[in-house]
Amino acid sequence: MFCGKRSGGPSRCDAATEIDDNRALDGLSMREKAMPIVPVATQDPAGRELLSNLRNRFQAADPSCRTAVKEILDRVRAEGDAAVLEYCRRFDAPEMTLAGLRVTEAEMGNAYSQVDDEFLATLNVAIGRIRGFHQREMEDSWLQTRDDGTIVGRLVRPVDSAGLYVPGGRSGSTPLVSSVLMNGIPAGIAGVARRVMVTPPDGSGAVSPHLLVRRRRSASPRSTRSVRPGPSPPWPSAP
Repeated sequence: MFCGKRSGGPSRCDAATEIDDNRALDGLSMREKAMPIVPVATQDPAGRELLSNLRNRFQAADPSCRTAVKEILDRVRAEGDAAVLEYCRRFDAPEMTLAGLRVTEAEMGNAYSQVDDEFLATLNVAIGRIRGFHQREMEDSWLQTRDDGTIVGRLVRPVDSAGLYVPGGRSGSTPLVSSVLMNGIPAGIAGVARRVMVTPPDGSGAVSPHLLVRRRRSASPRSTRSVRPGPSPPWPSAP
């Protein structure tokens, strides 16, 4: 910006800055406009008290949630699918059976008849984009032999199995279908051989057909209904 100054008056830059400041203030509430900037002196008792209050502003969370989740996890570890079934009946599908915890191949096939062509076309585009992005993240193994014969390097290996949790809200009311792709495709690219998807069923024990179609397209070998009793859902045991 070119700045000039007339004799006895403000410079053009000063005038422009004042206009810009006024425009910025127009978007603020009266409280924000009046909010002062308070200098704090760490050697002053009042300043030290203010800083102490800032450091201690976080309060301990209610431990009841953590306690409830720990109890769920402990029961699932000890009792396996029997505990998962009990929680599933309590929170999601009252008529769920032990055999119904796993989605069948027939359900997978029927899911395609319940989604439209527009969804499938959109799904294919998403799969291509996600796969292309994560393929570029692949890391290589390498070995190097030094002059003295020492071999150094790095081996990149996938984990043996991965659990893919797909949120769905209570009773599967809001299935987050994108999570299937964002979890399953990177795991497949990494070479994870065993991928088990878990998700809350609806009240009748069914899983969203859109979610099941995405599960098959993302090549997740196994799919199991699960339960979401709290903020940290348990993982069902899968034989």
